[in-house]
Amino acid sequence: MKPLNSYHAKQLIFAVLIALISFNFSRAQADVERSAESACSPQQPKVILVLGGGGARGLAHIGVIQVLEQANIPIDMIVGTSAGSIAGALYADNPNAADLRTIFTNAKRKDFIDFSLLHIFNGPITGKALEQFLRTNMHASDFRELKIPFVAVSTDLEKGVSYPIDAGPIAPAVHASVAMPLYFHSVQLDGRTLVDGGVTAPLAVSIARKYRPDVVIAVSVSGSLPPKMPSNSLGEVARSYSITLDTLEGISKSSADVVVTPDIGTSGTFKVSDKQFLFDAGAKAAIQALPQIKKIMADKGIALRTAR
Repeated sequence: MKPLNSYHAKQLIFAVLIALISFNFSRAQADVERSAESACSPQQPKVILVLGGGGARGLAHIGVIQVLEQANIPIDMIVGTSAGSIAGALYADNPNAADLRTIFTNAKRKDFIDFSLLHIFNGPITGKALEQFLRTNMHASDFRELKIPFVAVSTDLEKGVSYPIDAGPIAPAVHASVAMPLYFHSVQLDGRTLVDGGVTAPLAVSIARKYRPDVVIAVSVSGSLPPKMPSNSLGEVARSYSITLDTLEGISKSSADVVVTPDIGTSGTFKVSDKQFLFDAGAKAAIQALPQIKKIMADKGIALRTAR
């Protein structure tokens, strides 16, 4: 038998990943509830902001957060998956949207992506650059030091369930939440092998609900499927993966009080050059959602945050 070349190896890995996700799809929502029970500490925030995954499209979260802050919408907790966990951790550390935007405006591709071809079959991106980026730009190193309670959602690869993290060191927890199979190394943490939270909970509303909040504001940045169909099997597998995640996210959206969906079209997972476009798309979507958010808060007797 001839050894697999890099292209066919990627095809095989993607196929195995899709099979794993498809097998777990019917039980994913039940399992996320059970895993959240064990990992989340008992708190009862009034408003939880849920930030979904989407790679570079997560830059739209910055625009959403900036509008919510300007409108004095209180954020009592943040639950982030994948890209949402990066923005969520930074804002939970320093709740200042202008500073958050500056951090991401100045960020470079190398701050998130550090390729190592020596480990291509274990995920060529080590995640060390991401962890260093977080340590450099955050005051807190442990969850208990954050100014806003925060949960980073990952996936337990052995058990096939979501694993929310709200205690311990922040950088490796966010790394685990972002560790997209095939691209990133998996993360060994808490005696578990952890990968991208988007595998089981791309928009972790179910986990947020375990804290019994009055209002859940969810931000979806998954984008649209490209109109052009793939021309090879690798592209077909990648598109199938996206469809599976979109389906999981659709289930989650139905249980949020408000879903903010920036119009980011087919902006790419790794296209960090669209920063201004994504910031603006997030801000525009949040402005459109503000009347609904304020009405729900008023109906539930939740006061706006005192202006700074």
